[in-house]
Amino acid sequence: MNLMPVLPSDRLTRHLLSRPPTRPLADWEREAADTARRVSFRFGLSGLRWGESGPVALMLHGWAGRPTQFASLVPPLLAAGRQVIALDAPGHGESPGQTGTLMEFVLTLHEAAAEIRNLESVVGHSMGGAAAALAVAQGLPADRAVLFAAPSSIDRQLRGIAERVGLGRRGTDRVLRRMENANGVPVGYFEIPGRVAGMEVPLQVVHDRSDRQVPFEEGERIAAAWPGAELISTDGLGHGRVLSDPDVVRRVTAFLVGRRPRPQ
Repeated sequence: MNLMPVLPSDRLTRHLLSRPPTRPLADWEREAADTARRVSFRFGLSGLRWGESGPVALMLHGWAGRPTQFASLVPPLLAAGRQVIALDAPGHGESPGQTGTLMEFVLTLHEAAAEIRNLESVVGHSMGGAAAALAVAQGLPADRAVLFAAPSSIDRQLRGIAERVGLGRRGTDRVLRRMENANGVPVGYFEIPGRVAGMEVPLQVVHDRSDRQVPFEEGERIAAAWPGAELISTDGLGHGRVLSDPDVVRRVTAFLVGRRPRPQ
């Protein structure tokens, strides 16, 4: 979820429910893009795949993101005998749709998981992290999960965006109602701490203290509510670079393959 331009409530709603712009690949993503194989699932869902055998790590980017943002995790996971499948979310990349609501993100994970043999783990960034948490809480068959920079409350996230763009109470309430209509459930359904209190799936939460898009406290709330969750806090990486930091990648890889990371 990115910071929004100053817009009145109707335009803000359309902005949140429109297909996000496509941005050019960063240099550090190009090798991953070149070595990936495009895969398709039912209903036209698309993604990128690295590796041909072994347990699968299923990954989902955030709003206005893309699969190659997980590029730094791919080589160490392949070396550990895993496959990586990173999805284009609805309304993103080559997946169908003109919108990408959180509920659509959640359903995307379930749809892909139904067709994946030997699914081992699920990884999500930002809105994709919130979707991963909810999907696991709904029964997604993953042995472990990692959430990067994920919001714990969509209501609080939307209210924060509305405040930053200067909407008043009535405008904010209008945006929330329209987002509820788009998702088909009340915004309160996406309060993650209330949905994960009884989880047994091991979880790692990675969040940077200087994240301006999803405050660090959001990750703290998820980790506190999810029994046994490990919280990795970083400093100075912000919302995006947390995905590629070498120490974070080392620790996340070790967690995903069931090893204890070696001290550095």
